[in-house]
Amino acid sequence: MGMIRDKNTEIILAVSEESDQTEKFAAEELAKYLSRMVDNKRIIITTRRETQKAIYVGILPANLDESLAKSISNELERLSDDGFIIRGIGEMLLILGKTSRATLFGVYHYLQLLGVRWYFPGEENEYVPKRENIVIEGLDVKESPAFVKRGIVIDFDNTAICDWIDFMAKVKLNTLALHVQDISIMPTRAVDQIKNRPEFLNQILALLAKRGLDFNLEIHFFRSKFCSVDQNELEISKKRLKEFLELVPLEVKDFFLWPADRPLIHCDCEQDRNLSLSDQVLIFTNRMLQVIREARPGARLAFIQYFSTWQPPINVKPLDGIFLEIAPIHQCFSHAICDPVCDINKNIVTPQIEEALKIFNPKEAQV
Repeated sequence: MGMIRDKNTEIILAVSEESDQTEKFAAEELAKYLSRMVDNKRIIITTRRETQKAIYVGILPANLDESLAKSISNELERLSDDGFIIRGIGEMLLILGKTSRATLFGVYHYLQLLGVRWYFPGEENEYVPKRENIVIEGLDVKESPAFVKRGIVIDFDNTAICDWIDFMAKVKLNTLALHVQDISIMPTRAVDQIKNRPEFLNQILALLAKRGLDFNLEIHFFRSKFCSVDQNELEISKKRLKEFLELVPLEVKDFFLWPADRPLIHCDCEQDRNLSLSDQVLIFTNRMLQVIREARPGARLAFIQYFSTWQPPINVKPLDGIFLEIAPIHQCFSHAICDPVCDINKNIVTPQIEEALKIFNPKEAQV
């Protein structure tokens, strides 16, 4: 396996002149950690693509054989969006992602191969070894994640959010969701959290954008009863939702606005009494999606399969733009959800998920 051994040599990192902020950040992160690992080496970031001995971050060398370059490009296209390739070719090392975010993930993966570790959020919890050399040749790594969305949910008041964002990218998570506690008890809390802390929210969005990470808000936003003919309650919900949308960053396209986090109440009015509780909630969710799309065409809204809505809807169908969010809080966590030896998961978890996936688009469902 080829190394850079001469302590006086330079380590050249090549990026494209057209690189976006995430690819530039990937090169900066690589330079930062390499400089901490190897002493007496100068780390140079360049936009020259003809360098024979360099680490190419997000771009192919200009002097690479045309057929080989095409082959690598085709490999990248077959990967999922967060997939990447790390490949040594002669004295060149290529770190290429299908997206800029994937290139950043590839950089962190390469650093892990060199012995860097991020055990927990915060710089005090990382380990950066000292090395006499770094690997340039002989590497051939290809990753393509099976799960499209990989994220964490953090309370809005968490004091370590910035450290978490930094940590997320290093362990290849791609989505941060901020959670606000049940505002059906405090109806203005979610709005107040965003309205009163704009600088904090902008700081979070900037850190996420630099890393190419996605942002969600996940909130128990609505109340606990959903009557399809109660126009007064419907108008109250619409008004609160519209006020909320005015404050939500435009980066947010998928909305996770859930019913109250307590047992929901079945409406027994003449119009609704024959509908299941999940049917009633889905009717309401369809209506709220229409409100959201008045302001944000193309936005999506989650129907959460959770607690009172664990049984799938029977008589109501989701509008296009409603996606399933599965939250099996009552599952047995000692077994895999599909483990046939577990009676709980086999009998009261998996069958309901399978039924729900017949109603909602399974390609859009998430856990």
